[in-house]
Amino acid sequence: MNASKQMLKSGFAALVAIASNSALASDRLEHDRIYRSPYYQGRGDTGIGDADNVDAIYYNPAGLAQGKGVYKQTVLASPAIEYSLATRDLYRKINVEEEAPTDALKDAIGESQHFGVQNVTALVFRRAALSVFESGQADIMVYKSKEASGLETVDTFASANAGVTFSLAEAFMNNSLLIGMTAKYLAVRASGGVSASILDASDPTAIDTDNLAQMGSGSGADLGLMWKSDTGSMPSFGLTVENAGDIMIVPEDETKNSEALHQTVNLGFSARPGTKYSRFHLLFDYRDATNAYGTNLWLKTHFGAEISMKNIIGFNAGLNQGYGTGGVFLNLYFVRIDLASYTQEMGERAGDRPDTRYVLRVSAGF
Repeated sequence: MNASKQMLKSGFAALVAIASNSALASDRLEHDRIYRSPYYQGRGDTGIGDADNVDAIYYNPAGLAQGKGVYKQTVLASPAIEYSLATRDLYRKINVEEEAPTDALKDAIGESQHFGVQNVTALVFRRAALSVFESGQADIMVYKSKEASGLETVDTFASANAGVTFSLAEAFMNNSLLIGMTAKYLAVRASGGVSASILDASDPTAIDTDNLAQMGSGSGADLGLMWKSDTGSMPSFGLTVENAGDIMIVPEDETKNSEALHQTVNLGFSARPGTKYSRFHLLFDYRDATNAYGTNLWLKTHFGAEISMKNIIGFNAGLNQGYGTGGVFLNLYFVRIDLASYTQEMGERAGDRPDTRYVLRVSAGF
């Protein structure tokens, strides 16, 4: 964990500095979530009503009480990468077409850029799970700033996390009521941004980094409930309290202000009509019901659908904040591959600044 902490600290410090006027800092709910499942992102980022296996740790720990037996899953590694369509085009212009970075950034005015990585290692039993996580993401926007007399400005916001979780779950009322909790310790938590002119951005040494974001740490818990039929043929419902009571991040530098990962209340629904060999899955999630991060109903709404055959291959679709999503997974027991595409709204309202992204995760385990 110490090696991971130092690596994240170095990478994050090289990327961003604190800038309270970051135009990208409004999308804090996404940055304050320490893990997002590529599998679930393909189906509208839904899973609260029927989460299971490693994804249940982060979406609804109550789902760990599902099923029979003792053992569920071992995940040795699950590296994932995601990037924006605009980021792919920017990379091609600079590295393939060898266009000058300043010119390439000017061509990207008004387009949201995004890049993220994450990895989870986990041991999952029925009713209990232990995981280690690392994640980081950065958003970049080039725009003409009024404060800079109309000059092109690069605005960056980034976050990084590393830590461990321990989950417990139990089933009651003839396995219909499931209750779970995930305790989590963030050994590393950092977030911050920088605004700079496009000329300074092309030469990072010219950016003032005297006020670099400080790393912090904190601990907290997620609580989950799930109600489902013991036959699995009836709809199931889920409720989670994420970051219960808020998680306060204590900075390493005592002169800095503490950061809070705010408590959110989230709801989910799941229905699984199907046969012995194939299954159709319908899902609905509503996040942040108590408006900890915003009041726009549409930006909190998620719909998903999935069809799978013997849990070996499956196809997903859905709506994330009103934008279409899609995905496919291939599960070969020791190796699982998840591919997904989704769109994230980077503005205050749906349609303001959509950012289309691609996600790839390769998991190894058994």
